[in-house]
Amino acid sequence: MRPGGNRAIAEPASQDACSISGEMHSDLNPFFLLRYFSFDTTIMFYHRRWESSGVAESEIVEFTKRIEGSTGYALYDEISHLQRSFDILSQNYAELETILKSLSQEKAALALYKGPRAKTNFLWLQIHRVLQNYLAAVNALMDHLNRFMQKEKHVEFKSEYETRIKVIRKSTTGTFVKDLRDYFLHYDVGPVCVVVTWEGVDGPSKASIDFDCQGLLKWQGWTSPSRTYLKELKDMRKPLVILDLLGKYQRSIEELNAWILPELQRVHQQELKEYSDAAKEFARLNREVMAQAEKQLMKGIRPP
Repeated sequence: MRPGGNRAIAEPASQDACSISGEMHSDLNPFFLLRYFSFDTTIMFYHRRWESSGVAESEIVEFTKRIEGSTGYALYDEISHLQRSFDILSQNYAELETILKSLSQEKAALALYKGPRAKTNFLWLQIHRVLQNYLAAVNALMDHLNRFMQKEKHVEFKSEYETRIKVIRKSTTGTFVKDLRDYFLHYDVGPVCVVVTWEGVDGPSKASIDFDCQGLLKWQGWTSPSRTYLKELKDMRKPLVILDLLGKYQRSIEELNAWILPELQRVHQQELKEYSDAAKEFARLNREVMAQAEKQLMKGIRPP
């Protein structure tokens, strides 16, 4: 802890200083078995049921191969994986927000430097863990978006995406978060501190989990905009509150997510509909197979 006017700043002892939202609609993917199991495993699982139902196995095999080889199936898989990357980032942020908010209370904040050594070390570990997880997920999402968009053929959609992603990347927050990711993954875990502020002697207190700008500036890898941003905060003695910074960035990602999934479904409507229709037909055929097999089993006729 170090004095700062009416502030007390806690630091870990080891430091020098201190949203495509949800899954796609299930109707698009009744052919779910081939998404979560290998083709061979699926075929083996149903082999005996197909034989007992009287439906030719070759018909099912050919149908599944045709679906798997379709453009719509590959596209659905790509979109689903992209959405998963958005969801991973959102869940990492939710965990980060929960932990930092819980420690932004006076008693909890004071525990970061007044509690037993094992407890304080554990709490600081959790702060750095969720920060690193979130920043790594940011980088993963951006790489996944880049790979996906390299294959995108719709010119207008791609142009709109480039405009939107450029706004995020070129913003002060976007540039800084990208640099911060490099800092955490390639340099250090980051100088984090807890600042507790009192309004007068008997006034209420407020705590926040902040980055120490002076400590961050020791790294030589900042881009010019990020270094300028840190220096301005340091000179004005303004805190760099972690949740304010990353919350603003996360909102921009959620806005991108809310736009990109409906747009992908719109511009690829034809391919996804062809896949959806075929997948529904497979589901119908599968229900027919299972129903026929069940009837025979009820009559005492066991599949081989």
